Amino acid sequence: MENKLLLSISMLVSDRPDTVQRCLDSLKPIMEAVSSELILVSTSRNEQVHTIIEEYTDKIVDFEWCDDFAKARNAGLCMAKGEWFLTVDDDEWFVEIQPLIDFFQSGEYKNYGCANYLVRNFYDSKYRYYSDAWVSRMIRLSKETHYESKIHEYLYPVEGECKNIEALAYHSGYIFTTEEERLEHFKRNERLLRKMINEEPKRLRWRVQLLQEYRAVHDYEHMYEDGMHCIEEFRNVNNSVDNRDIGTFYVAAAEGKLFLHDEDEAYRIGALAIKDSRTSELCHAYVMLLYSVIFYRKGKWAEAEHAIKTYFQIEEYLKQNPERFENQKGALLVSEAYDEMALKKVYSILIVCGFKREDTRPLKKYFKELGWEQSSVYLMDGFMKDLVDAMAHLRNEEYFVEVLSLAWNHLQLRNTLLGEVAPYEEQDPKGYKKLAHYLAKLPADHW
Repeated sequence: MENKLLLSISMLVSDRPDTVQRCLDSLKPIMEAVSSELILVSTSRNEQVHTIIEEYTDKIVDFEWCDDFAKARNAGLCMAKGEWFLTVDDDEWFVEIQPLIDFFQSGEYKNYGCANYLVRNFYDSKYRYYSDAWVSRMIRLSKETHYESKIHEYLYPVEGECKNIEALAYHSGYIFTTEEERLEHFKRNERLLRKMINEEPKRLRWRVQLLQEYRAVHDYEHMYEDGMHCIEEFRNVNNSVDNRDIGTFYVAAAEGKLFLHDEDEAYRIGALAIKDSRTSELCHAYVMLLYSVIFYRKGKWAEAEHAIKTYFQIEEYLKQNPERFENQKGALLVSEAYDEMALKKVYSILIVCGFKREDTRPLKKYFKELGWEQSSVYLMDGFMKDLVDAMAHLRNEEYFVEVLSLAWNHLQLRNTLLGEVAPYEEQDPKGYKKLAHYLAKLPADHW
């Protein structure tokens, strides 16, 4: 007796032979462990791509691209015979797949109508900067199941409870080799989103996604202007579905102003967000993150530490209410409040605040969280300057040598370190002598 087909996996295929093969290879463990079929919807005219995908399945749909992602996805969906449906993109690949396999092998899938997995979106070719997001890519199929939206398409209708599965996929689609390539991608998305906004002017979803597109191309003026416009336009909206997006409008506007170095306006918008009863705890956490940067720039160290204290208090509350936490993570931008990059920013600020109080304990407590032992590191503006200043003027601290050693042996950081040390030779000979004392303890083949 033939086993019942449990899972249909579908993927849009474009002109990217390297990423296509990487993605398809990452799907093999699923297909070996779960009764599955693979459906590939190809918009590619690249012969190499077609040669590759024909090795993985005979269910290939040639699709003429028409500026409509939902139509392309539906071309694969209509062929699906599985009880469940999973869609992936050809520029992502699974790195942790066992939780997804367990979801099906254990029979847990019978209790749910849909499921999410985690996607890590990388933004640079060295894979230093990223954000994690739950994506709604799995659903129990029904006759009514289909995709909607020309861009940022989504499955509808969704029925039954949703399960967050700790499977993890990496995504390289936001890594661009040139600025022209980035702008071309943005222009396509902006055009389609503007079209959706014109067709559905009361739908907040498209406004939020447009703000995210502006952020991706560093168009901070539009982040601010469109964010404020949406806050005003939807000031009377108050329902459980749309309220999640209200916080994103505030965050985008405030962060836009912060990037434009208008800290006072960013603070004002953040205060409005906190007062707005429609915004979530996760939105408030993101505002506290922005506040910590604002106070850091202004040299208001106690205020920065207080904002961070509130930030972690909100995290503790959300951890105690996991369902509430997961639901709030569905909001764009706001969902990044506790991402790795956000936490590194917070730890950097706490360390500098400690220096200003002549206290090196935060350095010892948080420094390893900055990940300076990694090949690519995050360095907050002004952090190295404050670190060198602390070494030049605070009491002798052997832990400084360990920190310096990591910076010295890191190609990305060594020149930054030496650039901050050099002015002390003329401007502060006493401080320079102290810095030389620490540097002399580092292993080096020349000085």
